[in-house]
Amino acid sequence: MQHILTQEQPYLTAQEVAGHFQLRPSTIRRWSSDGRIASHRIGRQLRFTWDQVWACENGPFPRKQLRQRYSRPLWTKRDVATLLSVSNRSVERWIERGLPTRNVYGAVRVNPYDARDWLANRFGIDLQLGTNERARSNGQ
Repeated sequence: MQHILTQEQPYLTAQEVAGHFQLRPSTIRRWSSDGRIASHRIGRQLRFTWDQVWACENGPFPRKQLRQRYSRPLWTKRDVATLLSVSNRSVERWIERGLPTRNVYGAVRVNPYDARDWLANRFGIDLQLGTNERARSNGQ
């Protein structure tokens, strides 16, 4: 469910925003109705810009040259643990030690590229990100 901001398709759907955050579309619609995330209504459909999506992440706002990097789907702690065959607690310890996160109203998420860079610098782990960089656990 990859959506890159272009002039032809400047808006994301609630489904695409939910995919980015690894949340349910109903959560995104609820956040829009209670004002936690700004949105536009086009007909009966809610639409979001990347700036609106990033505004609700507790993390640095992406600079222009990094916007595509930060439009990738975020990982959950479980995704990181599954990908690296470590426990969730190990990932929580890494977060305590500085693994960059993108917190979304209490939901802790990790940008794949931030994780790759931090793990390489901290532990020398060479995390290869391919075209399908989503690490999905069996239960999701």
